[in-house]
Amino acid sequence: EAESQLMRAIELDPAAIQPRLELVRFYTGRNDFNQARAQLEKAIQLNPGNSDLYIVLGNFFFQMKKPAEAEGAYLKAIDISPTDIKPYMVAAGFYDASGDPDKTLAMYEKALALKPDDVNIMTTMAGYFLKRQQMDEANQYLAKVLEERPNFFPARMMKGEIAAFNKAFSEAIGIFDQLIHEEPRSARAHYLKGFCHLGKGETQVAKTSLAKAVELNPKYVNAKMLLAEIALKDQDFETALKESTEILALNPKDFRARMMQGNALMAQGKSTDAEIAFNTLIAENPENPAGYYRLGLLQRSTKNYDAALDSFNAALALNPMLMDVFTNIVLVHGAKGEFDLALQKCDAQLEKVGDAGVARAIIHNLKGSLFLAQKKTDAAETAFGTAIQENPEFLPPYYALARIYLSGKQQQKAIDQYMAILEKDPNQAGPHMLLGTIYDMQKQFDMSEKHYRAALEINPQFAPAANNLAYLLSTREGDIDEALKFARVAKEKLPDDPNVMDTLGWIYYKKGLYGNAVQEFSGSLEKLPENATVNYHLG
Repeated sequence: EAESQLMRAIELDPAAIQPRLELVRFYTGRNDFNQARAQLEKAIQLNPGNSDLYIVLGNFFFQMKKPAEAEGAYLKAIDISPTDIKPYMVAAGFYDASGDPDKTLAMYEKALALKPDDVNIMTTMAGYFLKRQQMDEANQYLAKVLEERPNFFPARMMKGEIAAFNKAFSEAIGIFDQLIHEEPRSARAHYLKGFCHLGKGETQVAKTSLAKAVELNPKYVNAKMLLAEIALKDQDFETALKESTEILALNPKDFRARMMQGNALMAQGKSTDAEIAFNTLIAENPENPAGYYRLGLLQRSTKNYDAALDSFNAALALNPMLMDVFTNIVLVHGAKGEFDLALQKCDAQLEKVGDAGVARAIIHNLKGSLFLAQKKTDAAETAFGTAIQENPEFLPPYYALARIYLSGKQQQKAIDQYMAILEKDPNQAGPHMLLGTIYDMQKQFDMSEKHYRAALEINPQFAPAANNLAYLLSTREGDIDEALKFARVAKEKLPDDPNVMDTLGWIYYKKGLYGNAVQEFSGSLEKLPENATVNYHLG
């Protein structure tokens, strides 16, 4: 009946555009694309000077995944209406979606040349640069917009986004608070405000803002995803599962949500359901190593070592530089007592990573642990020393060397050795770090503090010393704020290091910021599930 009425309207006025466009929508909705295209082409034939029809045709071709035909239609619209900015803006959007930044920018610039004072074009261009993290260019266009229209809402929103990107979270929150005051139903402003509070470690306030964003827009995937991530770190696995499942109902192939679902199920001990989630992730994204890695972790946790090795090797084949994956391969071989095979794989991996110092440090540290497990102390000491040489910022080999010296009653020999190194060249942070670690383990805390501070005088951004000094200061009354300062230095340099997470979590705990503490400890435990100290801290 609908089709019949639309056809009747066309009979009454064959050149009328709107009835044909309604008929195009009708046929497209019924997947009758040939009929839809025929009606569009007929409308163009009867109205050859209408550029909007070519834009609709371009959109149709884009939907049909025919980019060359889409581009031709958009360019024809520009030929017909060269002084109208709309075809240029639509063409720019097409090129942007097609991953052609040069043509995108060229179209925006042509539109702006036609209307140099158009705040919408300038704001769109600022968004283009913001998406590519070209903040100087984005700010240049925003400054022009805000000079012309100081209260222009979209431009101020973008200014807040840039502040958030630059980690100027307090400034950004001030902007979003003002925007929310003016437009309390702006879900995006609430979401970005929540994002900034999360960046400041203010988890509870962040949850309130994100929940408001979801209340205003129940399909706000990014807000729901952040709520799920917070819930997972808070060990609120039911909420993490609920949010991720709701996202998957909106978009069944959302990678992050499927990963979150698997992680939440795994944390609840629902191994079978978690395995289904990770296998689905792999089936939908076979070229992404993350699914194989998470499946391998699940299999390793259930001691299904052969299957875990298959999963980890599949992930490493896709990206040989994934050191978390390689570490787990070595740990599985170690659990199976296959130390020689694990060492062979370490040597082979050293060849693959080339001169990458961070990766080489991790591999030499793994070799040291394998030698220790075989009671080959000298070889272990050499491997740990090499790890420090490859990457002085890497924490684990410092602790391992200190434990070797203490267990072998060689601490004074080691102290003399590193003091001699410093006499030759006092401007080295590494030897101070090792001395601090040894004195720490001897419980000579005044001496360890002295050497950590010396290391930081040489290099104020030396994360290992900042981390250990922060933890040391956190054990004393009155030093907690200074401890937090050093812990944040370490966290900025080593955001994913589980030892740094534990230190920062302990300081948050001492300051009574329990939600933040739980997040840090949970992140640490994800990488160090068998670490007694971190388990104790979270408990």
